[in-house]
Amino acid sequence: MNKIIMFPIKTVKYFFYLIIVISLSGCNITKEITGDKTETVITPKEIDHQVSQNIVLSRGIVINGARIKIYSNEQTNRIRANFKIKPDSAMLISLANSLGIEFVRALITPDSIRFVNRINRNYIAGKYPVVASMYHIPVEYKDLQDALIGINSMFLRSIHYPQKSYKSEDGFYKLNKTSSDITLEYKVDNEQFFIRHVNFNFNNFPTKISIDYSKYTKFDDVYIPMDISTIIYEKDRNIHVDIDFSDIRLEPVEISLKVPESYQRIYP
Repeated sequence: MNKIIMFPIKTVKYFFYLIIVISLSGCNITKEITGDKTETVITPKEIDHQVSQNIVLSRGIVINGARIKIYSNEQTNRIRANFKIKPDSAMLISLANSLGIEFVRALITPDSIRFVNRINRNYIAGKYPVVASMYHIPVEYKDLQDALIGINSMFLRSIHYPQKSYKSEDGFYKLNKTSSDITLEYKVDNEQFFIRHVNFNFNNFPTKISIDYSKYTKFDDVYIPMDISTIIYEKDRNIHVDIDFSDIRLEPVEISLKVPESYQRIYP
C-alpha cells in the first residue's frame, strides 16, 4: 500500500534533500568533450574553458515521469515526479504515488516557498528564509539556485581552485569547494568532464549527502545523467534515493502555481 506523505518536519526536510539531488542532476548538463583515457593534467584556465562549454542558456528543463525509489529502515516508497525548471527563476515540482495520484505540488523561487498538499487540502507559503528556518532546512536558496542554474559555472570556476594544475587520479579530477555552510567535493572524469560523484556536506548539521551519476545520455547538444544514486546520511539512519529519468526536454517554460481558495494555509 502506498503511503501518503504529509507535512511533518522530516518530510519537508527530505523533500528539500530530494530537490537538491534533482537540481544537481538538472545542471549536470555538459557538452561532449573528447580526451585521452590516460591520466591528464588540467590548469584552472582549462577548467574555465570546459565550463564555458557546459552552460545552457535561456532554456527550461522539463522532466516527466521520473521514477524515484526511497528506502530506509527496510521500508521502500516509490514515487513519480514531474519537474519544470526555469533557470535563475523557479522550480515547479509535482510528486505522485505509483498509481499516479498527486500528493504534493511545490513552487520554489529565489524569494519564496509554496507547498500544496493535495491530500489534506492545505498548503505552506512564505518567504524562503522563514520556511527554511521552520523546518531546519540546512541550505539557503542560493545553494539550490547555484546548483540549478550552473553547478559547473558556479563551483568549477578556476577562482575556487588556485593551484597551477591538477592531475587526474584513476581517470578523475578531484575538486572541492567550501563555504561557511557547505563543503562540496567533486569527482569529474578526465574524458568528457562529466560530474560523476558529489559529496554534499553541511558544516553545521550532521546530515551528509553522497550522489553518483551515471548513464549520461545526449539531448540536443548536451548530455544529462539518467541514473542517480544517492545516500543521505543522518544520525539515526541512512536514506537511499534512486532516481531514474526517462523523459527530459530542454525547452522554454513558464511556471506558476495557484492554490485553490478552499485550501487552508497552515504555516507560517
